Amino acid sequence: MVQARQSWLRSRPKNVFHQVDDQCTFAQANGVALYRFDVGLPSGPAFLYARKAAARAVMSIKEAMHTYQKNGSPGVPDFARDFVLCHVPSLAKHLDKVAFVPVPGLKSMFELIPRACGIPAERSRGVLYTMTDPGYPPPEDMCADLGIKKHRRLVTNMRNDFLFEPERTGARKGDVIMINYPHNPSGQVMNRAWLRQLCAHCEKYGIRLFNDAAYVFLDHTGKRVTLAEIAVEFPNLSWAEGFSASKIGNFTGWRIGAIVGSSDFIADICRKKANIDSGFCAALALAVLRQLQNRPQDVEAMRLVYKRRLDGVISVLERYGMKLAFRPKAGAFSLWQTPRYAFGKRVVNAKFFNHELILRTGVVGVDFDPYYRVASFGDVEPMFPQLERAFKMAEVSYR
Repeated sequence: MVQARQSWLRSRPKNVFHQVDDQCTFAQANGVALYRFDVGLPSGPAFLYARKAAARAVMSIKEAMHTYQKNGSPGVPDFARDFVLCHVPSLAKHLDKVAFVPVPGLKSMFELIPRACGIPAERSRGVLYTMTDPGYPPPEDMCADLGIKKHRRLVTNMRNDFLFEPERTGARKGDVIMINYPHNPSGQVMNRAWLRQLCAHCEKYGIRLFNDAAYVFLDHTGKRVTLAEIAVEFPNLSWAEGFSASKIGNFTGWRIGAIVGSSDFIADICRKKANIDSGFCAALALAVLRQLQNRPQDVEAMRLVYKRRLDGVISVLERYGMKLAFRPKAGAFSLWQTPRYAFGKRVVNAKFFNHELILRTGVVGVDFDPYYRVASFGDVEPMFPQLERAFKMAEVSYR
């Protein structure tokens, strides 16, 4: 008897983004027009300057521009170093203390971090700590896919202003801490005192430390600080920090980035990366680099656009009674406390609240229970009237 073909994968719950997509599909099938405040990527094309630079680069007859780039970038010599220095200029004084590797964006590289630390295959006791509660779910999805059973969520919430306490993580020698600052979804950023405390703790206990700094150019405080500029003060710390072009002006599809870190960690990342990755597109990498080097004012102008949109969303939601979980200092996300009542109903959780908003008003956010996230990356200002109408209808209450 021939059996029907079926998936070979274990059944697992969908992450929050896929659940929201399912809710949107259901709402549209029932005639609801959607207003997407859940989308976490810029709208429109990449910067014109970069597009022209990419066009010139792709027409190059140099073989190095078109071949595999692997762990280097023969088409764009020293790309990773120069790209990182655009983010962390002060690192130029410490080049003897660090190493670099270019990468095709950060998301696809997440699994390299635990693998480069021997988790799960080689180290039976290594624990991976991630900022996924609340937070971007792919690192947690990655743990499930890789069979990493020793996974812990770092404690970030309103009580600690979404900056966990380093001494209370429980991490010890052989463990890995993956952080995400500036933080999605709260918009919290690191400060020097906290970073030094974290680096000292990780150095003392032999913990490897990685930061996903994809939003660092979107710091609205004017005081941005990166792991790289503090970590070099700790000679025995094993660390790495990843930077991405994706959110600085809609380079999301270009998949260009770089990782900097201590030589031991970068060497281990390169060792694993060499087995599974052939690198990025050199022409696009060159264009991104020229954009940052020659037209940084475009990036700053885009940051101001995101900030204006962010402030606009916050103004609307606060006007109709919503309470911020944290006033964002970076990025284009705002994180809100889930109300207790909406639409005349008791709100069970953030998922219920988001579902009601989608079905009743078409406004789509993301539920990171007990919080509700609103994105301001895209061209959201034309949708402000619908946003106002939705929250006026909701009549939220926290009592």
